[in-house]
Amino acid sequence: MVLSNSANKSTRRTDMAKLRTALILLLQLAASTLPASAETSLNEASKTANENQLMAPSFSDTEQRIRAYDRQLFLDLVNLAEYNVRYQQTVNHYARWRKIAYPLAQEAGYACFLGFSLADLSIRGKGWNDPAMISESASKRALSSATVGALLGGTSSLVELTANGVEALRAKQKGFSGRQSLAFVQSTVQRVNHLLNSRHALMEQSQIDGSRRELLELKEELLKYERDRLVFEFKRWNAHSRALTWYKNTFYVINATVNFGRFSSTMLGYKSFSNPKIITAERYSFASL
Repeated sequence: MVLSNSANKSTRRTDMAKLRTALILLLQLAASTLPASAETSLNEASKTANENQLMAPSFSDTEQRIRAYDRQLFLDLVNLAEYNVRYQQTVNHYARWRKIAYPLAQEAGYACFLGFSLADLSIRGKGWNDPAMISESASKRALSSATVGALLGGTSSLVELTANGVEALRAKQKGFSGRQSLAFVQSTVQRVNHLLNSRHALMEQSQIDGSRRELLELKEELLKYERDRLVFEFKRWNAHSRALTWYKNTFYVINATVNFGRFSSTMLGYKSFSNPKIITAERYSFASL
């Protein structure tokens, strides 16, 4: 029994030793094969990276060129928007003192004409039945009031015309005259159109697809919309400024002509006191007042 038990123990030890030896050999075999597989995986990864590097430059270079076009287009459009704002502020510039001085001068002139009209009615009423009741000094004072009113109205309109001329000269010196502004906007729009056409041609030749292509196409539509909006804005402000300038200058010329015509009438009125032949001319002249 003892021999059999010892034999069984030795057999088990032998089997365990063989099993351990087999495990060690298996581990060594696995260890010898692992570096080879790791090296293979690294080689495959490097090959994939090289292939991606060979294919990626065409896409990245195209996108970089498109981004360069977008950057230049954005700068040109910002420059055009800034020019529109400066154009509107310069061409339509109106000094604050003009908003107060001209209306006051016109109202003062018409107040003088109102005083003349009231004095003339009073004088005519007194001499309706008896011309001897007409006072020469009162008539001269009434004419002096009309003279001051005519000078105020005509001079204020001439001052406004001169101020408009000075503003136009300043705008021209800053590069915002009609021809200069039109030439600048046309050259800017031509440059933007050329960049947009080049960008569109580059998009057509590229192989960009998916959401990235949709985003780039939306950028192109946005750039076109901004170009059209800025051009329309310039056209509207340009037309408005020119129409307003013609309207104001025409009004000032007519107002100055009328007021200096009234001043001529008052001068004839003064001469009528010393030269009776001018009374008829003076009467028709005052009828225009």
